[in-house]
Amino acid sequence: MKKLLAVIIILCAVGVSASAADIKFTPEGGGKWIYCNNNEGIRNRDLMNSDSDPATYIMNNEDLEPDLYDFLICHINGTDTDGGKGKGYNIELDMEITAVEDSEVTINKAFFDTLYDEAFIYGDGKWENASHKFSCLQGLASYLGVNLCELNGSWMYGAKPYEPVTLNLKQGETVWLSKFMEDYTTVGFGKPVQIMGELLLKSGKINFNVAAFKAGDRLGDRTSFNPDAAFGKYAYCRTQKGIADSLPKVNTYLEYTIDDTVKDGDYIRNTVCIKYLSYQITSARNTRYDWI
Repeated sequence: MKKLLAVIIILCAVGVSASAADIKFTPEGGGKWIYCNNNEGIRNRDLMNSDSDPATYIMNNEDLEPDLYDFLICHINGTDTDGGKGKGYNIELDMEITAVEDSEVTINKAFFDTLYDEAFIYGDGKWENASHKFSCLQGLASYLGVNLCELNGSWMYGAKPYEPVTLNLKQGETVWLSKFMEDYTTVGFGKPVQIMGELLLKSGKINFNVAAFKAGDRLGDRTSFNPDAAFGKYAYCRTQKGIADSLPKVNTYLEYTIDDTVKDGDYIRNTVCIKYLSYQITSARNTRYDWI
């Protein structure tokens, strides 16, 4: 599951020229962006309540101060059994909110999405039990507030509303984000999962940590939570995690000169300077014909 970042581009286009114009992005600011995709696969050793490994966090965001925090947590259930020979088990991915001091927190929005197998019966009487969806688009649609559809797909993902929740937490008090997500459920073996939303810390100071649990009999049971669990490790690979000093939005300004050679409906050439725009390109510059 690759990164699905909500990038909003504000375009100020006043003309067209034959050469490809550079699109240079500037972070919008306005808050912070918490992103966690490292390790992408959650193993037994990454759990808070592993049967054989010490308790550990996946990501620690400690002593956060008043600000607006958008977040995207995306992983895959990569657990196993029988010493790595057998399939894994259901897990629960969650975010811990602990007040370091008396704090007022508003959860502006929070959405949970994972894939699950569905039964399909065909016209010839055959059936199968499999996942025919390949992205966690329902949560993303709700997070962005827009309806999404897979290209050439048959599913429409309608944005769901969210009623903000304000919490007044006393020092040392802990709540779990799962309590405030309507679609929260367990994550099946081999399935991707995403948690995304926005949190406003109005006053005080909090820890906003990411943790995963081996699922038990009761959804949301956190009796196995260990507040002294090991600090979340970072694996050096293509996946990332961290906090950016900006909301996940960028702005750009474009200026073009339009003349009679430009046909109505034509796309405008532009050059995008993003190092990791695609795995297929080797240059940090990539000319696009389908953006504007």
